[in-house]
Amino acid sequence: MYDNLRSDVTGVHDELKDVAKAADLRTPAPRPAVTTPLAAPTPPAPRPSYDDAT
Repeated sequence: MYDNLRSDVTGVHDELKDVAKAADLRTPAPRPAVTTPLAAPTPPAPRPSYDDAT
């Protein structure tokens, strides 16, 4: 039973280390070789003015 618990705790510890390494802001993340251009934003829909509503 002790060996199973120790194995589980060790597995969780290793997973936490992997998550911490992935979330570490001190090391730069690898950038993709090709960047995709961003789509042009669509203009907002026209809103009725106060004069149109009265």
